[in-house]
Amino acid sequence: MTNERATNKQLEERQEMAACLLAKGWPTNEIVSHLASTCDVTPQQARAYVRTGKTLVLELLDESDVKFEFYSCLNDLKRDRLDAREAGNFSAAVGATKARVKLLEQLPSIDPGGCWGSEIQSSFNEFIKERLAPIKGKIPRQRLSDMDDLDGKVDPLTGLTTDATGNFIYPDDNSIDNLPF
Repeated sequence: MTNERATNKQLEERQEMAACLLAKGWPTNEIVSHLASTCDVTPQQARAYVRTGKTLVLELLDESDVKFEFYSCLNDLKRDRLDAREAGNFSAAVGATKARVKLLEQLPSIDPGGCWGSEIQSSFNEFIKERLAPIKGKIPRQRLSDMDDLDGKVDPLTGLTTDATGNFIYPDDNSIDNLPF
C-alpha cells in the first residue's frame, strides 16, 4: 500500500467506480475488496469510497425512478408466478405470490402521498421549506424605558393598550365578548 495521498481526481474516479458497481448490483463487501486491491488502498478507505458512492447513486434516483423499479419488481413477480403455475411448480407460485404481497405492503412507505399529484407535492414541499427556513429581516425592538411614550398605543409585551400616563387599560369584563353566561 502506498502512503501517498490521492488527488481529487483520483478520489472522484474511485467514488464513481464504487457508484457504478453499486448500480450494477455488486454486494458492498465485494466492492470494498475490489477497490482495495485495484486502487491499492486500505479497506477503510474503500468503505469510505463506497459510502460516497451510495450517496451519488441516491442523488441520481428521483421519485419516478423508485416507482418504476417498484412496479417493475411487482410485474416480474407476477410473471414468475404465472411461469411457475404453467410449469406445475405450485410451491414457487405460492412463493411468488407471497413476495408480491410483501412488496405491496411496502407501498405506503414508498409512496405515502400516492393520491397527490406531482404539482401538489412540489407546492407542499416548497411551502414546508419556506416555513422551516430561517426568518429574514430585522427583529423589531422597543426599549422598556420608552414605555412612557406609548400613549394610546399597544404595549408590545402584554398586548394591552396604555393611557396618557402609561398605565394599562384593561378590557371591560362585561364587554360583549366576555358575557358571564
